[in-house]
Amino acid sequence: ISDVEALSGKISIDLVFEIFELLKNSNYVELLKIISDFDSKGRSYTDLVNNMLIIIRDYSINSNVKCYFYSDYSHKLLSFSLNIKDLVCISKILNELLNELKNSNNQRLIFEIYMMDLISVINNNFSNEAICSQSNCEEEVINTSDIIVPQEINKTDETNNNKSDTE
Repeated sequence: ISDVEALSGKISIDLVFEIFELLKNSNYVELLKIISDFDSKGRSYTDLVNNMLIIIRDYSINSNVKCYFYSDYSHKLLSFSLNIKDLVCISKILNELLNELKNSNNQRLIFEIYMMDLISVINNNFSNEAICSQSNCEEEVINTSDIIVPQEINKTDETNNNKSDTE
């Protein structure tokens, strides 16, 4: 089957699982090697990202609907442990990547950058830069009641208020 996939240019599901495993383990070196090999074969990054989205969709289905997939595939999907927030952000990042790939002259570079972002999402190292942009995620609202203000700042404010009261 792998020979047929190689000849037809079809992306193997095993390759997609391997990429997710490398993302999960933050294995940058091996991930970049796979991307380099993938690029040297002239494969389609768009097809790869579409297959990654399919895996995310299948993971979501498998998490909620028991006995939907064959047991071998279901066990592969269970190797991930993602919550719904992770799934949503990963799918948004992958969809944004698809759009970027359509307009890019250097798809490998774009793909590598987005994979680095996915590593932080999959490993719960959330940062606004990595998962939230104005176009794809809601911005987090900071609750100002949770901010601790040093006493010196409070004293300065009280002093300024007292001066304005006397004037």
